[in-house]
Amino acid sequence: MNAVYELQLQGANSQVEKANAMQESLGAFVENVNQTMGALNSYKDQANVLSKNLAALNTVYGNMLSAMNVNINK
Repeated sequence: MNAVYELQLQGANSQVEKANAMQESLGAFVENVNQTMGALNSYKDQANVLSKNLAALNTVYGNMLSAMNVNINK
């Protein structure tokens, strides 16, 4: 009887250890997902800044071309 109880106890301990390992793995996965989301948000913000800077540069370049065309037409 004690041998059967010992086997059940070992099986239960094994399941608890595996559940703990799975919980740790899931915790690491969630942490990685959170870090990835932070990086993606930063990337999005930087892409927006780059887009605005490029639009401003295009405006300046367009104004320069317009000014050069005015001088050529005179």
